[in-house]
Amino acid sequence: MDIRLVGAVVLGLLVGAVGCGDSEADEARPTTSTSPAPRTIVATPCGEEDAEAVTLTTEDGTEVSAVLVGEGEVGVVLGHQLRSDFCSWVPFAKQLAARNMRALAINFVSASPDADMVAGARELQRRGVKQIILVGASMGGTAALVAAAKSDVAGVAALSAPREFSSLDALPAVRSLDMRALFLAGRQDVPYARRRPSAVPSDEVPGQGSGRNHRL
Repeated sequence: MDIRLVGAVVLGLLVGAVGCGDSEADEARPTTSTSPAPRTIVATPCGEEDAEAVTLTTEDGTEVSAVLVGEGEVGVVLGHQLRSDFCSWVPFAKQLAARNMRALAINFVSASPDADMVAGARELQRRGVKQIILVGASMGGTAALVAAAKSDVAGVAALSAPREFSSLDALPAVRSLDMRALFLAGRQDVPYARRRPSAVPSDEVPGQGSGRNHRL
């Protein structure tokens, strides 16, 4: 089975969990603008006619390319692994779109990939998404965990994410998380499975490869 199918089930569980939140808490949550963003006709991103090219801006002014698929009040920000790009997530993003979710896959370009993830979450909020989940593979997972501690999101999932990547250290962020979180690593994915934060639970699955390339 491909890890993308496992991911779809995992995200379904996450969405189901956050979807049962307290209504009073939802009413108290600050509202965001739901005005549609201006759409510019550009080259089809990743060769997908149904995908929208989006440009994000981080807090330090860095422009980040992203691709958006789907509609819905639940959104997922997808961060790629090392030596990959946002197009690697598009097939999975289309699966999420089929489940009435918005999926925003981003291309890491800044010195702080967590800032790119935060910018992605902000863009989905600006578009009216009410519940957001951050998902990342390998370095993208580390970035997702760090970004989750800085963002108003409903959940986070990390696939084969090391505790540290570049200047990022996920452990302090993980210890401060107050949300649904999922950690996945293959048993043969030794650098990731063994370096996960020991203070938190995780699931290991038999497989080869890392990030979103597991073969189960």
